[in-house]
Amino acid sequence: MQTYGFITASLLLSAGVLAQQQVTVNLPSSSSNVKVPNHFHGFSMELTSMNEYFGSDENHRDPVFMQLLRNVRDRTGSLLLRVGGNSQDTAYPDENIQSAIEKTKVVAPRINSGATTFDVKVSKKLFDVMNGVSSATGAKWMYGLNFEDAKNMDSAKYLGQAAVETLGDHLFAIQIGNEPDLYAKHGVRTPDWGIPQYVDEWTSWASTLHEQFAPALKKQDIFTGAVICCDWNVSDIMQSNFMSNGNNMNYLNSITVQKYSSNNCFGKAKGDYTDYLNHEWIIKNPKALYTESAKTINAAGKQLIMGETNTAACGGIPGVSDTFVSALWAVDWILYLASIGFSSVSLQIGGKTTLYNPMYNIDSAWEVAPIYYSSLAISEAVGKDKQAQFENIDLGSSTLSSYGVFHDNSFKYAVLLNTDINQDATYILKGGWSSMPSEVKVKRLLASNYEEKNNITWGGQTFSGSFDGQLKGDLQLETVKCDADSCTIKLPPTSVAFVGTDIDTVDPSSILNESTNGVNNSTSAPAATGSNVVTGSSDAVPVSRKASIVFATALCGIVGAFLTNFM
Repeated sequence: MQTYGFITASLLLSAGVLAQQQVTVNLPSSSSNVKVPNHFHGFSMELTSMNEYFGSDENHRDPVFMQLLRNVRDRTGSLLLRVGGNSQDTAYPDENIQSAIEKTKVVAPRINSGATTFDVKVSKKLFDVMNGVSSATGAKWMYGLNFEDAKNMDSAKYLGQAAVETLGDHLFAIQIGNEPDLYAKHGVRTPDWGIPQYVDEWTSWASTLHEQFAPALKKQDIFTGAVICCDWNVSDIMQSNFMSNGNNMNYLNSITVQKYSSNNCFGKAKGDYTDYLNHEWIIKNPKALYTESAKTINAAGKQLIMGETNTAACGGIPGVSDTFVSALWAVDWILYLASIGFSSVSLQIGGKTTLYNPMYNIDSAWEVAPIYYSSLAISEAVGKDKQAQFENIDLGSSTLSSYGVFHDNSFKYAVLLNTDINQDATYILKGGWSSMPSEVKVKRLLASNYEEKNNITWGGQTFSGSFDGQLKGDLQLETVKCDADSCTIKLPPTSVAFVGTDIDTVDPSSILNESTNGVNNSTSAPAATGSNVVTGSSDAVPVSRKASIVFATALCGIVGAFLTNFM
């Protein structure tokens, strides 16, 4: 369901001076949209990088990285972590390795792709690591199996069995293959191989694997299907009767797609900050690609999953992926996906210093990137056990947007975005609540400007100056008085506001104060000093981080020039 607002005064000129924007927002009073699970939000990770994220075994996980995951759990009760990517299709079991995984020097044969994928050895230790992460963070997992050779299930049988037995209830779904829509292009299948062949092969594999896994399964619908990115549309999968083929309807819990807003491949960025601050540009692709298919999938009782997403494929775009622009984009992008029927959205984490990462590892220390703030905001919109629903409220504007959030079938928040880089905006809220409240609370996502990289605040709190993965400073909420039939909320340029009669409190927990769950506290970073919100310009970014990010950005540009697997 989509609701509408109306621009009552937009960029009006008065005596040659540009006036602030004003919009009336007619908030919906109910929603029939999908109710998202606690693990709606999360992160997607490449199999070959698992040691970088979580250590070589279950006893050596970085406490700051774990805290950054825990922060999402503290707001929702859970999160979804996806392990796979290109390297899942080159993964083979090997119990002789010392660590959870071991990247080899053997290059997987691929054509028409400059992306180099190496064979990777995987031991059962990986699932011990993953299980420990779940114990510490409440994470659910989506694990990807090797589908490279349709005639060889050995890797899938062995590693899938280990995942099922070790992870138990923590295993949300198993993927059979990654981005099969690119298999023919990359020489993994014959040139004439397409959706009909995929459906037949997938159905056969799912039947065989399900029969083997069945005694250890905690649920029968353990697979997610499709996992497509580029050359096939999810509507093509739906029209192929994929879900109804064989016993697939009983085996599937979801359909997964992977999509970035744009890309920085071939050494040329497609899009700049003006695009990523344009609401109409942001929603154009998902609206066209997924709206109708989401209805079909949800009507069948299955979930639609965005298994991997971020600002731009091939590492991100400088000035977008590493600035406050990315946080604004992510709030808009993710809430829109929820409003059209997605049940989960995971932000991609690349290598330790990949530009679009929600968190960077610089000089062996994890630091928060601007887009990570959106993860906290989104998670608070979801809440714990709230059966959250989201409504896109069409304001007919490229810079003003709004969403209605429902908890337990009742209106909870209006989420307001002003992505104009110069102009303030005034939102006149009507409807929503059963009766107009006398006052509302406002929680804001703010930065000094859209180019900011470090000094960003969510409810007055910041990660600037934080070394333990926790927000610093006192929580700041505003109280705004309402009229009899409306509430007027003002937003500065490039900012987000949550508006509700009450803002749910977050009870943060600290992994650094725990000695269990496999966290290596001996390597903990020193605690940050002070409790006030840090202010200042982007020049406050540590020099080591600046130098490393500049180097990583240059490297991404070089590598991106050779990549063909994108979008």
